[in-house]
Amino acid sequence: MQPIEKLFAFSEAPENIRWREERAPLGALCYLLNIIGIIGNITVLHIFRLRMPPSNYRVFIMSLSALDLNMCFIHLIKEFNRMLIIYRTFDDILETHVCAFGNFGGYFSGVPAVPIVLFIAFERYRKICTPFKPQISIKRSKIMCLVSVLVCFVLVTPVYEMYGVRFVKIGNVTATRCAIKNKYDGSVLPFVFSIFIFMSAFLNVIGIIVFQIKIRNALVEKAKSKMRMKNIKGASGTSDKATVNKTQSVEDQEAAKNRRIAVTFAIVSVMLVISFFTLTIFHLVKAVERFVSPTMEISKVEDVINEYVPDAIILNGILNPFVYFFTDNQFRQEVYKACGRNV
Repeated sequence: MQPIEKLFAFSEAPENIRWREERAPLGALCYLLNIIGIIGNITVLHIFRLRMPPSNYRVFIMSLSALDLNMCFIHLIKEFNRMLIIYRTFDDILETHVCAFGNFGGYFSGVPAVPIVLFIAFERYRKICTPFKPQISIKRSKIMCLVSVLVCFVLVTPVYEMYGVRFVKIGNVTATRCAIKNKYDGSVLPFVFSIFIFMSAFLNVIGIIVFQIKIRNALVEKAKSKMRMKNIKGASGTSDKATVNKTQSVEDQEAAKNRRIAVTFAIVSVMLVISFFTLTIFHLVKAVERFVSPTMEISKVEDVINEYVPDAIILNGILNPFVYFFTDNQFRQEVYKACGRNV
């Protein structure tokens, strides 16, 4: 059987400089977003590691930020490689392994974030909805994050085998792309893998939504109960107002902290769900297409879509540091201090 590259009538590739100029705006945007994400997540890791007291909140934020940082680094390298040679008409061992490693690293950085966010929702649920029951310890939070990473490492190992150099025909030009290899067209492996990732993410998201609804309902009910208690105390009066005010202040601070953390992780969860499902649905559609009716000819528009739509997964990693900045007052103050601004 002939190698896949022999099945194509190779034509002269266009001048790479001309194609780089066409994609320069997309490339510049990718570089900018990933650099912002790298700076933001390094800042988060630095401040939470050195300035924040030990807590489950700290463990979860640092775990997500480490994954986001890795994702941004991988996509920065991916974009450099993508813009270096836009049209290439030959295969080599180095390109195959760089492509496989990059996609494996991307999956390894993105997939564990979903179960970690589920664990976060569960921990917040225990904290807010069942405060008098035994709570999740910091050690157990670390174990949950570590288990998520290790399990996902095993689950995404097929990516290294499936991804590599793919030959495509764009117009009259034969080129290579970093994607699922041609030999897996019509194969069940990419199809089953995409369905498995999609269903796993879907079940995790259902759990996240259930916990978030319960957390929201509990916070609303506590706010109503607190207002009723204030009205009762105001109507009845008390002889020791100083003690009551002090106790009330402590309770208010704890309630405000729980609300702040709940809001932070709710926003992070929504952004993760949107970006991750954009990626998984896109990969599922492409897997079905290549399983049912594989084709090697694509248009320039389809080529750009195939190259850049999967980059949606980095959006939550880029935006998460901004979420922490605007919702976490202590983190915001530490950022100001690091920038030399008095607060």
